[in-house]
Amino acid sequence: MPERKPINVAVSVLADISLGIYRTPANALKELISNAFDADATRVIINTGFPYFRTITCRDNGDGMSSKDFEKIMDLIGGSVKRKDGRQYTDKTRPLIGKIGIGILAVAQICKRFTIVSSTRNSCTKFEAHVDFKGLNTESAKEIPLGSKKAKKIGSYVLFKDLPEELDAHYTKIILENIEPGFRNRLLETGGPESKIQGYRFKKGDPKVLPEFIKWLATTNARDIPDYYRLLWELSITCPISYLQNGPIKGEDIISGTKKALLDFDFTVKIDGLELRKLILFPTSSEVKEQGKDYLTYTIEFDEKIDGSRLAFKGYIYHQRISIQPPELRGLLIRVRNVAIGMYDKSLLNYPKAQGPRMAGISGEIYVDDGLESALNIDRNSFRETDPHYLKLQEVIYTRLGGDKEKKTSGIFSDISRMSAARNLAKKEIEDDQSRDKIKSQIKKLLGRSFEISTSKEESSFPIEVDIDRGAITVHEQHPIFPRAKAARSNIERILIAYEFANKIGNTKEGIRNEFYRILMES
Repeated sequence: MPERKPINVAVSVLADISLGIYRTPANALKELISNAFDADATRVIINTGFPYFRTITCRDNGDGMSSKDFEKIMDLIGGSVKRKDGRQYTDKTRPLIGKIGIGILAVAQICKRFTIVSSTRNSCTKFEAHVDFKGLNTESAKEIPLGSKKAKKIGSYVLFKDLPEELDAHYTKIILENIEPGFRNRLLETGGPESKIQGYRFKKGDPKVLPEFIKWLATTNARDIPDYYRLLWELSITCPISYLQNGPIKGEDIISGTKKALLDFDFTVKIDGLELRKLILFPTSSEVKEQGKDYLTYTIEFDEKIDGSRLAFKGYIYHQRISIQPPELRGLLIRVRNVAIGMYDKSLLNYPKAQGPRMAGISGEIYVDDGLESALNIDRNSFRETDPHYLKLQEVIYTRLGGDKEKKTSGIFSDISRMSAARNLAKKEIEDDQSRDKIKSQIKKLLGRSFEISTSKEESSFPIEVDIDRGAITVHEQHPIFPRAKAARSNIERILIAYEFANKIGNTKEGIRNEFYRILMES
């Protein structure tokens, strides 16, 4: 009789997963901030220990948790009960972010030992737990089954219950100690005593730093900036916090409902005394000024059932005529329940048609209110691209960008082409006017009288007509002698005007030739 045997997984797999889930320190802290959001906190205060970065603390004023709640979490990491019985919102009607229950592993990327202190509402006690994950990422962990007794020695915690606390002092405080050397050394390159990188000075706790920070970012790449500033930038982009007062697009009342909802959440994040806002502010150049001429904005909204479950999202797409800076703001950012999934996707969800330089001028945010969570990979930074909800989102974005042939509707890229053509035409008209003003000035200097130049679309045997008596020059721009190329057309127009004037002024063949050369040389 064949025997059924269990499949065992090594403890080291948990270490590999936990270290791979959160690709950057900002992503790890983002998970702690999301937990505070789900706990109905109104503020999160993070202290990085700037400029030495030896200890990092994260404190929120949320509902907190009891020692029993904490023990349940540690007994079964990944067994989140936040969405138990279909619960989708917090008591303050915030959409719940957490679902999987592995947020506790977020800190493993920053340190292996940390302390949690928490107290709940309507309580006069707190608990304190010292957590140690130091055995996860070791050689011996590769030989220990995850469910065995030895696995318990890989990670452990010491719990102190029923410690006295002020009544109703609800909060959760996480203290990250013995910061990983690699992480700390990268932060030290920013502004500490061992600073190696210059170019920007962080004014600790000064709210005026945000607009200055944006201006500085517009001159560089976010990936090239020191890690401490990148930490600030990524947290500002990814967390469920408010926009700058005139963001995301100056002078545009776009996604107003979403902006209001973020404000109504009454949720703030401070890091080293600086209250963060979403560092998204378009246009990103002083050369981009006029809507419809220099930039375009579009809204997107969708709400339907896909494969039996609701998919609802809304957002905007923005395009400006010159490349967006920093480049990290190019592409689309998908936010599920107000939290960014990864960073901006420059491929626009793998848009299939090459668009060249246009892609560098596009940015946008999509807020998914319902659905798409089944498509989230465990890292919460990417999607399973075969999921029906993801495919529908992709389809809606593609149609918005490229248009719908069946419905005969144009897309954003068509509008960009029209805007570019109109801008080029206006530029050509200005250049033509300037060129003709120069010609008129030269003719007046040569002949001592003024002439006006006009264009005609009527067919004519001659491309240029000169009426000496009336002081008029007519350019028949439809004549086949004129090429399409702007520069060549302007040059040929000058030559033909010189030729017609020479014919009017010269009395002999030799005289006409001399006048023609003289006018060309003078002009």
